[in-house]
Amino acid sequence: MIKLLYLLDAVDGIGGTEGQLLELLKRLDRRRFEPHLGVFRATADLEPLAALASSVRVFGVPRLLHPMAALKLIPVTSHVRREAFQIVHVFMNAASIAAPLFCRLGGARVIGSRRDMGFWYTPRQLAVLRISNRFVERIIANSDAVRQHAHRLEGFPLDRMHVFYNGHDAARFEAGPLAGFRERHNIDDDAPIVGIVANFNAWKRHDDLLRAFSLVRARHPRARLVLVGGGELESPLRDATRALRLEGAVRFVAGVRDAVPVIRHFSIGVLCSESEGFSNAVLEYMHCGKPVVTTNVGGNREIVTEGVTGFLVNPGDVESLADRIARLLDSSSLAESMGRRAAQSVRGLTSARMVESHMDLYETLARGGAGAPVPVPSQAR
Repeated sequence: MIKLLYLLDAVDGIGGTEGQLLELLKRLDRRRFEPHLGVFRATADLEPLAALASSVRVFGVPRLLHPMAALKLIPVTSHVRREAFQIVHVFMNAASIAAPLFCRLGGARVIGSRRDMGFWYTPRQLAVLRISNRFVERIIANSDAVRQHAHRLEGFPLDRMHVFYNGHDAARFEAGPLAGFRERHNIDDDAPIVGIVANFNAWKRHDDLLRAFSLVRARHPRARLVLVGGGELESPLRDATRALRLEGAVRFVAGVRDAVPVIRHFSIGVLCSESEGFSNAVLEYMHCGKPVVTTNVGGNREIVTEGVTGFLVNPGDVESLADRIARLLDSSSLAESMGRRAAQSVRGLTSARMVESHMDLYETLARGGAGAPVPVPSQAR
């Protein structure tokens, strides 16, 4: 039995990283692994993950620049040593910077994670990461773009980095369209829906989509834009909607725990971020058989084949974004064929496959092996 500690900053909602960790905790073979959970800070959203772990430890680590942060990290070493964890898998920014040394001092082998294109890096953080990475044996990235980026900026050896693509529970995609959704949001049954699932963060560039949609509406006045998400930029986005005179055509949809039944209503799935690691939203669109228009950043190009399963545009290119959306709305046959090919292309990207890859690596390292890197395919599928 391999004792394994998942260590992360905090659980603030069940987003991309938290969702993949949740799948790991659900699907790890309990005959082979005993998973435990450690967090720097307790939050109200911790419960879904805590319920699946053998134990939970809250270390009470404040912001890393806080004068007490180093003292709060010392118990990480004693906890790892006392519980005899063989593997510690570290997630999120602060834990990646601060935890590896303390976990290694406790006798565990350390695995790091990189799940984005490092938009949070600062020169100081990069300098500390390069030191901290000396105590990390392997890093798991969720796309080859992330792997290459982390190697380039952090200097971590490519031959000790693995690519395990995000996976989803196939049963989720058996859900049909959310009942009453169109009626509740005053959208006609036959009106095409352009949709995006993304929290309202600056790097998601929702304002680009609003401007693109205002151009699309000239050719498709019955189309509706649905923004699924929430965040501090909601008010400015509502202001932008009014300034573009789109109030009657744009719907803000918050509080969605599982986006799949809403995505079922989409005609097209859009993501226009300036930075992505490997987008769960794009993966969900494709699993639902929707054609995708997304930005050519990060791992998006590893999952979307230009002109086959969707369209790739450059970040900030509002005219191209509008053109590709309009092109799909112009031709239902093109949209349907792209959607079919999208669903076929991601059938292998399941939670079961993602978890099996992790378990193989955990066992190799726990036995004292080096763990050969998984070959990186040219396409996610």
